[in-house]
Amino acid sequence: MLKVTAMEYILDFYPGALRFYFTDAYGAQQILVEKLPVLGLGYPEDATNLPFDFEIPFKLVKKVDGKISKVKLDFGISDEYGNSEFYIICD
Repeated sequence: MLKVTAMEYILDFYPGALRFYFTDAYGAQQILVEKLPVLGLGYPEDATNLPFDFEIPFKLVKKVDGKISKVKLDFGISDEYGNSEFYIICD
């Protein structure tokens, strides 16, 4: 599971979405937006309860070295450019 941080709820449509981010293996902040149900989250009772951390699943594509891995995010989760594969540090 990849630890990510919620930044902003987008609630002007149903079922709502969440803008969230993680830092990749190269120190770049990757910002993603996904619908709440895809992330396993319900509609918030309090949309000001931000930021908060949660985890999203991924599949290992390949191990690059001892700590860095290339992963593909599950459920079609991707960034605004359609990228769903990222390099992350795996402990």
